[in-house]
Amino acid sequence: MISEPVAHTTAADLDHALTQCEFPLVVWDAGGIVRLANRSASELVGLPLSELIGRRVCELAHPPDYVRRTVADITSGATVAVQTRRNLVRGHDRLLPVWIWSRALSLDGLLAGVTVFAPVGESARLGRDPLRPWQDLWPVAVGIVDADWHILRISADVRLITECDPDGYLGRRLPDLVHPDDVAAAGGPRPHPPDEPVALESKVRITDCAGGWVEVCKLLAPFREDGRPDAVTAFALVGSGDGAGHQPDDRVRELEMRLRRISAEIRAAGILDTVGVHGPRLDRPQLGDLTTRQWEILTRILQGQRVPAIASELFLSASTVRNHLTTIFRKFGVHSQSELIQLLRRDPDESRSGS
Repeated sequence: MISEPVAHTTAADLDHALTQCEFPLVVWDAGGIVRLANRSASELVGLPLSELIGRRVCELAHPPDYVRRTVADITSGATVAVQTRRNLVRGHDRLLPVWIWSRALSLDGLLAGVTVFAPVGESARLGRDPLRPWQDLWPVAVGIVDADWHILRISADVRLITECDPDGYLGRRLPDLVHPDDVAAAGGPRPHPPDEPVALESKVRITDCAGGWVEVCKLLAPFREDGRPDAVTAFALVGSGDGAGHQPDDRVRELEMRLRRISAEIRAAGILDTVGVHGPRLDRPQLGDLTTRQWEILTRILQGQRVPAIASELFLSASTVRNHLTTIFRKFGVHSQSELIQLLRRDPDESRSGS
């Protein structure tokens, strides 16, 4: 568990930072009362800002008892971060499935909390404003481990986080990559595989293969591969920035960047929610050459989605999705979606025999 909250700030600075974020955010005090919110949160909840501010957060999500417990855990210092999947109450008691991500926050010297909401299925949109490319500075790498936590596959984006080649991690145990001081926070040397679609672990430091350490947020999810009886787990690593040592030049910018890091973690949860249930076969070495975005697109292709639907859900242009598909086709040695699906549904031994 992290010993410090996400940020020490004032209400004035944080209010300014919230207005710069297009994803839904609320800030609440030790009593669970919403003190700050942005227009995206107002639109998602279906309440004017004037009515949203002053509400209890337990009135916003169902079941309310779990929300009260989260508020108590964060404001008592028992935990620093909580991620879960709940139902947001909208309008006339209509329930909307959402990811809810809450973090401890020191607001005007008092412990409080900040919460990000993301409708399930739309988390890929977080922080994807094409007019502000600096918002997308948070790399996300996805991978798969076996029952003993040996890494079977990891996406090429790990280079953006650790500056190491993905092959350098294959066969290594994921818990063994964690800094000794962070092992307990990461679930111990042999963590229990998650039963929920996504489980959040505290921020941890992992080795960069060169003897150094990189801070990441690590998420886990069950991975269900047809015909594989042993337990397999999907994971995501959210990096700590753009890899170029960029530092915000003012306090508000720093707060905004921290809030965007939270949105990146929710986006990673959304990726795992898809990949963890409908992931591609693990016995294809080409997976290690794909980026996390390409894994997402490949997974959706295997679900039967078409390019327009994928583009809409991932908040990309259709041409961008097609460009990713062209890269995927090239890496798998095929020329169409039908060939790709046929290849991935075929046994690898059969593929090598040249049927």
